[in-house]
Amino acid sequence: MRAAPPRFSIEGVVIGRNDDYEPGWTERLRRSLQYNHDLFAARGVDYRVAFVEWNPPDGRPLLAPDLIADFPFLRAIIVDASVHRALCTADDLTMMLNFAYNPALRSSTADYCLITSGDLFFGRGLADRVAQGLRPGCLFRAERVNIREELAGAAPDPHAIEAAENIVSVDTCTEPPYDVPPYTQACGDFLLVDRVTMAGLRGFDESIRFARLHLDSRFCVTAMQADLGCELLGRIYHINHRNAYRNRLDNYPGRSYPFTENLPYLNPPDWGLARMAWTRDDERTWRIGLPHEGSVAVMPTGLSREERARANEITRRLVARAENTHPAGPRGDLPIHSTALGLERFRVQCDWAGAAAEPAAGTLLVSTVEEPWGYSAMMPMAVPSTAFERAWAWLHVRATPVHGDAVIGVLQNGQTFHDRFLSVGKPAGDFWLRVPPAGRFALMVRNGGNCAASQVRIEGVELVLQAKGRLPVEQFLLSPQ
Repeated sequence: MRAAPPRFSIEGVVIGRNDDYEPGWTERLRRSLQYNHDLFAARGVDYRVAFVEWNPPDGRPLLAPDLIADFPFLRAIIVDASVHRALCTADDLTMMLNFAYNPALRSSTADYCLITSGDLFFGRGLADRVAQGLRPGCLFRAERVNIREELAGAAPDPHAIEAAENIVSVDTCTEPPYDVPPYTQACGDFLLVDRVTMAGLRGFDESIRFARLHLDSRFCVTAMQADLGCELLGRIYHINHRNAYRNRLDNYPGRSYPFTENLPYLNPPDWGLARMAWTRDDERTWRIGLPHEGSVAVMPTGLSREERARANEITRRLVARAENTHPAGPRGDLPIHSTALGLERFRVQCDWAGAAAEPAAGTLLVSTVEEPWGYSAMMPMAVPSTAFERAWAWLHVRATPVHGDAVIGVLQNGQTFHDRFLSVGKPAGDFWLRVPPAGRFALMVRNGGNCAASQVRIEGVELVLQAKGRLPVEQFLLSPQ
């Protein structure tokens, strides 16, 4: 009896380069590709892969040709090192996740696009759920489980991969405060959206050219602001390795930035390197280089005219949300009203071991807990919700880092927003934090990701209100051709 054809297709986008990122990484990649493909194929799902080879190092053979030869379900996009040099503004970055993922997402022809990685295995429960069917207009997520690195050297066995004794840690999406959509905890290894909606969202934020952290979180928040649904599908199993962010908290490449600000982002119509020079090596391989005299941008597209119109509707939602987005700080052409808040409002919870908030000559010295990103001190407050019908609100904070790295942000519903990073040697001075349009929230001080306690001196906090004015936003829509 002939097998029934797959009911829908998913294309996972995996990025990499031949740079000895990890010992045996290429072999891990191969095992992951085959395992995940077979897992879905056994359940009647057409799972494909787009491998993006970004910024190939000089003197090293490309990975793409061998992958194309060995995996018939894989296509490749090779992005020249000159493109990386033209786009990147950080000396220590060799990989740009946003500009690497986006061309594959934009050129996909699968029903669903999946942002994922080459060093993980999808769970059987997740594959079972996917096989039941997916729906457009929804962001599908998975909880990441980190498993022992020794498993990378053996042929992948689902029983060993998912065995409790092989679990190193779980980046939980099922426990507070991380059990709330869009489940941003370790979200970059599994972000699944239908192709048309992905075209409307326009992939990862291309305005960030100096960091690789938190691009996934920005994508999730932007998807929610486009009114997408969200569902947690199950678990993925990630091989623990030395270069993972959780193992390199103090020296991860790229710069820190207030990643919760300026959301939703709006990539331009030429997102995904559409204006670069695309040339075709063979049926399944494209190369992308800098445009030059006589070159033509011939980027393949996966959208019909009708699908472009549907994608534009998603983008219109983001534009409408951006038109009403709370600005990062007060506008200079409108009056403001400010109220100083007493620093004695700061509180330390009894279970935040090691944290302290101590008055010192009219200021407040906050010592954080030792745990990475640990909540350490907060100033609870409330603004009547009716105020947001007529005005924007901010907290104007003056603070100086004293020791280590700290983060100051707005806490609401268990999560911090509009985070501002403070580090000795890079003082923040004074800054603005947007107040969320709801009654209760708090100003939160937390550890900045280092593995030791930090200190920051709070010199003043003001609540600032400003009457709303119209904010112009450029309309970025795809042409209908």
